[in-house]
Amino acid sequence: MLKSAQKATRGEGGFTLIELLVVMIIIAILMAVAVPTFLKQKQNAVATKAKANVKQIVTTIESCASGNTTGSYTAPRNCTLEATLTADEPVMSTLFTPPPGSIEDCTITARGTTGYMVGCVMQGESSPVTFTEDHTATGQVLKNCAPPGGKACPTGLTAGKMW
Repeated sequence: MLKSAQKATRGEGGFTLIELLVVMIIIAILMAVAVPTFLKQKQNAVATKAKANVKQIVTTIESCASGNTTGSYTAPRNCTLEATLTADEPVMSTLFTPPPGSIEDCTITARGTTGYMVGCVMQGESSPVTFTEDHTATGQVLKNCAPPGGKACPTGLTAGKMW
């Protein structure tokens, strides 16, 4: 009778130290795999936002140029000026004057009378990454990112046709 009582109390104990250590090691291995994946996804999300901002600015410039009128009369407007775009589309002002500590900043550069370049800079892993869309006077559209080699701007992409 005494032996069966001792067996019953031994079987109802908690986890052993070895079992707890094995569980902790498994959790550590899973964390070692999951954390870098999470950081990569976060970086990709930031890069996608910067690319989307470039596309939004280009769409607004094209819209401004196609409806090149102010009020009831036709007058040429410089659709590559940030002031013109923010007057047409007030939400654009947040892209050109980001809040302090923002991860990105966007600019427009006129290329003669018919061309322009839109660029958005985002803070990358170690250095800023710039996404540009250059609309040349001849009608070409060149998309680039610099500097190459990071997660946001991988090497081996064809220049002018990136992202």
